[in-house]
Amino acid sequence: MKKTSYVVLLLMLTIVMLNIVSAEDINVTQGVADNTNDYHNTQSQQKINEIGESATDSTDNKETNEYEDDMGEGCCTTILQGYNNDSAISFRRDETHKVTLNVKHNSSFIKQYKTGSYSFHVIVDKKGWLVGTGGVDNEYVNRNIESNAITMINNNQITKTNMNNINNLVSGLSLGHFVIKAPNGTYNLIIKRGRTYKESGVLKSGQYLVVPNSIDYFHKGTLSNFMDEKSMITSSRLLAAKNRYGINRREIVTYYYKNNIYNSTVKVTMTNDNGKYVNVKSSHLIDNVQTNNKYYSSSSIPIIDNFIELDNVYFFIKNQSQPTHFILDKINNKQLNDNVVISGRYVDNKGNNLTYTPIKLVINSKEYSVKTDGHGIFSYNFKAGLIGKNNVSVSYQGNNRYKGAQENISFDVTRIFTRIVVNPISDLEFGSEAVVSGRYVDSKDNNLTYTPLKLVINSKEYTVKTNADGIFKFVYKTNKIGKNNVSVSYQGNNRYAGAQENISFDVTRIFTKIVVNPISDLEFGCDAVISGRYVDSRGTNLTYTPLDLVINSRKYIVKTDSHGVFSFIFKAAEIGKNNLTISYPGNNHFMSTKENISFEVTRILTKVLINSIPNVQFSDDLVISGRYIDSKGNNLTYTPLKIMINSKEYTIKTNKNGIFNYTYKTDMPGTNHISISYKGNSKYEGTTENATFNVVAKQTMIIINNIVQTGNQVKVLGKYMDISCRNLTFTPLTINVDNNIKTVKTNAYGEFVYEYKPLSSFNKLVISYSGNKRYAPTSQSIAYTLNGSCLTFSKSTIMTINNIENVKSSNVVKISGKYVDKDGTNLTFTPVKININGKTYNTKTDAQGYFSINYLGEKVGVYTVIASYHGNMGYSGTSVETSFMVLKA
Repeated sequence: MKKTSYVVLLLMLTIVMLNIVSAEDINVTQGVADNTNDYHNTQSQQKINEIGESATDSTDNKETNEYEDDMGEGCCTTILQGYNNDSAISFRRDETHKVTLNVKHNSSFIKQYKTGSYSFHVIVDKKGWLVGTGGVDNEYVNRNIESNAITMINNNQITKTNMNNINNLVSGLSLGHFVIKAPNGTYNLIIKRGRTYKESGVLKSGQYLVVPNSIDYFHKGTLSNFMDEKSMITSSRLLAAKNRYGINRREIVTYYYKNNIYNSTVKVTMTNDNGKYVNVKSSHLIDNVQTNNKYYSSSSIPIIDNFIELDNVYFFIKNQSQPTHFILDKINNKQLNDNVVISGRYVDNKGNNLTYTPIKLVINSKEYSVKTDGHGIFSYNFKAGLIGKNNVSVSYQGNNRYKGAQENISFDVTRIFTRIVVNPISDLEFGSEAVVSGRYVDSKDNNLTYTPLKLVINSKEYTVKTNADGIFKFVYKTNKIGKNNVSVSYQGNNRYAGAQENISFDVTRIFTKIVVNPISDLEFGCDAVISGRYVDSRGTNLTYTPLDLVINSRKYIVKTDSHGVFSFIFKAAEIGKNNLTISYPGNNHFMSTKENISFEVTRILTKVLINSIPNVQFSDDLVISGRYIDSKGNNLTYTPLKIMINSKEYTIKTNKNGIFNYTYKTDMPGTNHISISYKGNSKYEGTTENATFNVVAKQTMIIINNIVQTGNQVKVLGKYMDISCRNLTFTPLTINVDNNIKTVKTNAYGEFVYEYKPLSSFNKLVISYSGNKRYAPTSQSIAYTLNGSCLTFSKSTIMTINNIENVKSSNVVKISGKYVDKDGTNLTFTPVKININGKTYNTKTDAQGYFSINYLGEKVGVYTVIASYHGNMGYSGTSVETSFMVLKA
């Protein structure tokens, strides 16, 4: 902050004092204050100063004003009026430098202030007076504002004189504010920033003031739903947080004042205003706090919307003896041993809770003591032990503040109601055991243990006793078909009332079931195994029992074994659906039953298995092979199969092992389609299997056999062949001599001759073939040197790429080949470039002249592969091309 001199300040104050605005005194219309305990005259002023200054306070006698440009000191006070003179005040400090705030109290006040350059921010009086002030730090001004505020609180009146004094003090500053509110809502405020603004009025319940150091950001209004403690604290805090004036926003301290007539409380909470509601980042600006009993470091203060409770201060206001009464909660009639709660609230004649008060209870002539809690509520629990009417008296003898009171209440106690819970009994089969079970409980579901119960089943009487858990159980063997009646009862005693429960169940003949195992569809001539088990409803095996079996209208008899299992083997002789019924007619003890099932019989399924067919080069022989089998994997021998290759039909036959082979000379580049089929007969189903193979262009090579010099002319002699050493005749080759493109054609033996006049001693020729669908592109790069009559040239080389398998997408394919000179000598450890669809990879031949790379085929499509060596003076450069496909996974 910028500093100004003390002389300038006194001059400004003098000018302002000459322009005091006249105002009428504002009388606060509430009862005369009881000043028995604290006298707020000069002596009382000394008392609040004792709160405000600690032993560590250090100030000098030089008074200074501190200024900050624009919104740098945007302190703000909010005041919210509640019911019953309850209220809340929040103060938001706006400052760049960090201090330790003091929030301290004596028997009359709570005050928030800072030391060093002294200033106070908030005063909360025990009777509900609220004061808030902010602005430029000036100890002289702040102490005089505080003195005038205390005078108005002590006099229970907002006066013209004191407000004019405060106006003159605030008007002398560059910016600031002052607001005071009486318990009944009467308020007066002053705001200074460039100009001075003053306002007075009365706040009604729900109305609020937001008073910052700027007139432009002052506002007031009404909240619609806030009247409890939590919402008042939150609303007051948010009003300060959402006021946009101030950029160096620090903490918000909120004081919630509650008037309890004869005492009052003030809850103090604090939060870090990080600027979230006004788009300012200020969470790093936060002060330490010292209360009467505890120190809070800045790091312990949570960020808004969370908060920490700093203190909860109790103030005693005045004594007065007044009428009181009890509000007793209704007691419903009870059963013996029930829990009885005698509860209520003890209040004065205005409905205020009388807390922590000893109360005498008299229950059926026996005396007990209880005490009200912090909300005036009392409660006493006991067990109902007297059957009949029970009388209760609640009383307080009174003291010098409160008159005594008494209230009577009564309730009735009866015998304990009981209940017999009988578990349902499902319908049973004749001769099975019926379990009559349940539980005997009282009205609260407590188990009644070791109690004899009378049980009547079909007019015959039995006795059953409950166990340690109140549970009873009786097992009865059924001997009557139809409805069976059961009654369970207890006659009662002097503590428990009697109870009775009736139930019935039905008894039937024994149900039976034939469980037939599923029969899968069969091929003609196979054995159908009809099997299963005959059981009663309890899963008991019914042994050595004859069953009637009908298959496709033919009758058979099958008998269960010692485990109730039956089995019958039937030869499948009818194509199509086969129907089966198995049944038992029933007898006196067991009911009849029948089960139907069906299964299908089909011709024998067959399958052609075609072995995987690799990529093959144009004009090479391809072997198509595989095996013909039935559904059980049996070889189908000497069977004629039809094979279609690119719509041309051929016939092949399986051998004694069901294997077939067919050699086919490839004559169509690209994808070739194969279909191998068998038409079927009365016993075997026909089948067809399809496959494809890929024919790629035949790799070729250019060999330079010799380069000879005749005078000033050079003659190049060579040959063009495929990698099977077949001469490629009458083929145009391209010769690049010093970037001059020439064409030469092979003869009937695949040979070519090119003669020209070289222009330098070192020369390089590139001889190439661009390729077509049948033959792949290739090139040979020859370097030669002329030295007089001596001519030397690089040796021709041959590079081949092995056939590359087609792969499915996202699989790795191996690309490999070999590099040799024209005599077949391996060219070892030689760098080879492999170009795949325009992207080049580097590899090297090994000790046998082989090279390879692994390539991940990601996208579906055709991949062109070019392998090349750039050449040197010893060996010519060369290139060769092939392709493969990446298929959809």
